[in-house]
Amino acid sequence: MKLLRSSIVTIGLIGCTIGTIFIVFRVRSVTSDVPVSKNVLHTFINTNLVFTNYTQKITNITKKYPEIASISVEKKYPSGMTLTVKKSLGTLAIYDREKYIIISKSGIVMRLSDNSENLQTLTYFRELPDFSRKKGSSIPFDDIRYALRLQAECARKKYAQARSIVIPSPTLLELHFAQKPLYTISTQKSVAKNAFLVHNMQQVVQEKNIQATVVDLRYGLPVIKQ
Repeated sequence: MKLLRSSIVTIGLIGCTIGTIFIVFRVRSVTSDVPVSKNVLHTFINTNLVFTNYTQKITNITKKYPEIASISVEKKYPSGMTLTVKKSLGTLAIYDREKYIIISKSGIVMRLSDNSENLQTLTYFRELPDFSRKKGSSIPFDDIRYALRLQAECARKKYAQARSIVIPSPTLLELHFAQKPLYTISTQKSVAKNAFLVHNMQQVVQEKNIQATVVDLRYGLPVIKQ
């Protein structure tokens, strides 16, 4: 029993010691491509290098600051750390009420802008609610999220990207490229299938020099409108 009590006391003392000597007092940011506010740095002050769940802390920070894509932590024992912060690039500009809502790849609002910032633009068939225009909020509409996934799929496959996307009604997307025709697709089909159909049809139009204003890919066979 004495040995057991001694072991418990020893473990307790070790825990108290670790909890005391590994408190973070110094935080610095290096190799960062985005300005890091003092508020972000101060979030890590007085944390414990051993016991603190930094994964959860970083998740909370990236939700609050959508301009930050990721943070990696390098622990500097006994009481410091270095943060490497990566910038979240805007991927889509939604035109709404004479402003552009700049959103990230994950559909999080980064900021409002007076211009599209040279991003792919999207026009929605109705005004977005006020809450979805606020920094850090998530775009709630499935068809806009579909457009984001389509953009990501085209980038992954190295397909041509539409210059702009118009969603004139639910489940319908119009893809406008630098040159005609425009392509209409349905969100009822998978993202991968639609990306392939548009890419394949673009090649056919170019190779056969088809003069068309619209190529409708919502049905079994393409419908070409002159």
